[in-house]
Amino acid sequence: MVHPNRGVYDVVISSTSSELLPEGARVLTNRPIYTVYLPLGTPQHWILQYCAPSEARQNQPGNRYVVQLPNPAPIGAPYPLVSSRLPIRLPPGTKYLVVHGSISAAGRFQQLVVLPGADPQLGRLVLASLADWVFRPATQDGRPVPVEVLLGIPGDHTDY
Repeated sequence: MVHPNRGVYDVVISSTSSELLPEGARVLTNRPIYTVYLPLGTPQHWILQYCAPSEARQNQPGNRYVVQLPNPAPIGAPYPLVSSRLPIRLPPGTKYLVVHGSISAAGRFQQLVVLPGADPQLGRLVLASLADWVFRPATQDGRPVPVEVLLGIPGDHTDY
């Protein structure tokens, strides 16, 4: 599926926690956490949560005895340019399958892992289908930046 190059999200939510995807609540390593809903033409939107990677916080200069409270510029959301739906259905009763990793400054998924609880075979199929995705990268101060992400892939919500 190819998306418009100038596509934008209607809403970007900024928070200090990952409440929408409880499976990944302790996984994202930096704050704030931004949330967007991916427009994939499915009955339920996919959820993408992102933040600055933890290395960004560790690489800030400073004295170890001085606490610095940076006021970083907001991070503009990565936007899918090329995506695909899963080639399989998630097991009945699955609210979300959650994938953790990053999106590079070049707009590609990297270091993706399916969070525990999913069938390993299913996890491999999901990761294979995400391998070809391309994003317009996240931006900060007008420059492409890498972001750490949680991707929530909805299951069949008709049971709820």
